[in-house]
Amino acid sequence: MGLFKTKTVIAGISSVLVASAAIFADAVVDKALDDNQNDFEYYWYYFDDNAGMGNNDRPQAAPETQASVINVEATEKNREFKGDKNDTYKVKEYKFTRKTEGSNSYAIMPFTFGEVFETPEGWDMNPFVGVGTMLAADGDYIDLTGVEKVKFKIRSAGKDLTVRFKVQTYEIDSISNGNADELEAEDNNPFGYYGKWDITATAGESFTEVEVAISGGTNGQGDLTAPAWAKKALDYNLKRATKLAWEVNFEDNSTVESDTLFIDDIEFIGDYTFVSPFLWTKTASMTVPSGAAQFATFDKKPFNQTPLPMPLTNYWYAYDDGAIKGNAVVDGGAIKNEKTGLLDLDFQDGSGSDETGKAMLLQFTLGKPIQKETIEIKSFVGFGCNVYDSSTNKYWDGVASKVDKIYFQYATDGDVPYITFEVSDTFEVADEQHPDRKDGRGDGVVWFRNFPATAGKWVAVEFPLDSLKLHKDWEGAKNVPLVKTHLAKLQWKVQGAESKSGTFAVDNVYFPGAEWEGVPVVRKNTVMQKAAFTAVNMNGNINVTVGKVLTNGTVSLFSSNGTRIATKPVGFKTTFSAKTLPAGMYLVKISAVDAHGKAVSMQSPVTLVK
Repeated sequence: MGLFKTKTVIAGISSVLVASAAIFADAVVDKALDDNQNDFEYYWYYFDDNAGMGNNDRPQAAPETQASVINVEATEKNREFKGDKNDTYKVKEYKFTRKTEGSNSYAIMPFTFGEVFETPEGWDMNPFVGVGTMLAADGDYIDLTGVEKVKFKIRSAGKDLTVRFKVQTYEIDSISNGNADELEAEDNNPFGYYGKWDITATAGESFTEVEVAISGGTNGQGDLTAPAWAKKALDYNLKRATKLAWEVNFEDNSTVESDTLFIDDIEFIGDYTFVSPFLWTKTASMTVPSGAAQFATFDKKPFNQTPLPMPLTNYWYAYDDGAIKGNAVVDGGAIKNEKTGLLDLDFQDGSGSDETGKAMLLQFTLGKPIQKETIEIKSFVGFGCNVYDSSTNKYWDGVASKVDKIYFQYATDGDVPYITFEVSDTFEVADEQHPDRKDGRGDGVVWFRNFPATAGKWVAVEFPLDSLKLHKDWEGAKNVPLVKTHLAKLQWKVQGAESKSGTFAVDNVYFPGAEWEGVPVVRKNTVMQKAAFTAVNMNGNINVTVGKVLTNGTVSLFSSNGTRIATKPVGFKTTFSAKTLPAGMYLVKISAVDAHGKAVSMQSPVTLVK
């Protein structure tokens, strides 16, 4: 029995892969509440009464009064409404916070109301706070046709709270994001979202389950109505929904100074299915397409080497979140060196798609989310390969290689909903000429596509690289197109909440219609030669001896996953200490100039045995 078969399927989590079919069952918005994203892959957020742009909002009408505060971790920043750098009014950016009891996590909103203040029009403005969850990117929307009800659980900590549940829509969002004149226009209705205004969050330790109809009824709005104070009721458009929100307003809770609202288990009820725009749902034949260029079958030695021509020949590697202080655990398919923290793939018989050959495979248990500045990153593990040479600044030219599609076979087993395929280019890596260049699209932002879980079955996919997606809402993301002439890495990974575990594997990677021969390198006037040097492991050292005159260059030692370990000036003989290095495959690369003034790049593997 192969390694992949040693994990059992966890019932109710794995998805069935069928072309153009529903992937996420039960229309869950967020039941796990195990991070700051919901199951629609967008974010939870808080809001208060201290950011509005209307003439009757606190910042303009009474900036000296005390604003309401959500009592979670927050940073103060300039408001910069619509990117206006001159808008220096101070607002709070809150960190979404959850609480976990046993195996259950839920959203919390501890708050303190601010002061009531008088508007220029002569009426009192009541303070408010709220928590919401996005259903689409800012400026975008989602069609909720078919959703009959929203079901959720709710409670409070100190007193019974009256809560306003709102369904926010694109039309009203657009008005709320307008300038002050637009906000105060007679026909406009800022923040006039349709909602149910009298939900009770009962104080205590037990949640109350609530169902709110958001469609149907005589007017198609279910239980929802426009607020009584609205100047003019706008059309209710469920085809252009943007957010769900729960607001606690002082007008409804005038005896409350501070309290905490708890929200859990949000679901859509009705004939509705969510399919992520980032998910590829079509399968391909398990028979490799005729004429496809073979990239990896993992059944021929060297198992961990890519087939690209020199100097781009590199090695497959495994990785985890340890580099950013995560604590994911890999307990099969790769071996971790405790000194370096690096993973080496362990190709085992029986792990492949035919149950006899080999595949890249990882058994894993994910760790806690990693907090990086204001970003919360889910734990992850993965494997991939470099297709560039950082020491000589050469990248795989996918255009010259006619790389338009990729075909691969994969399987998953366990409690993660999908795997992710990523392609990196020159914007995401550093090289010798640009050691500080990375994260050109933003920290951790890459072109990618997700593929659903397979319940322990091997499936195949074939898709155009032009169908890769960029998550434009990730913090710091820049919409920079994929540079197919400068490809750097191919990676597959799983990412998810703490304690999620399972196995995933990839086998038989091909590029339909591609050609490896004659691949031009990016850098010109470079002579590629076979290794005219020797690299030998001897007496705890790696000795590199060059058999020709080379100048103005370097000798570098790399681990199997492409990490540069050491670099020295080129000479007839160079020695790297290997006493603290673990056993395994390494790569020696030389980049220099020969006696004729031509650039030379050479590389050779060396095996360190201990």
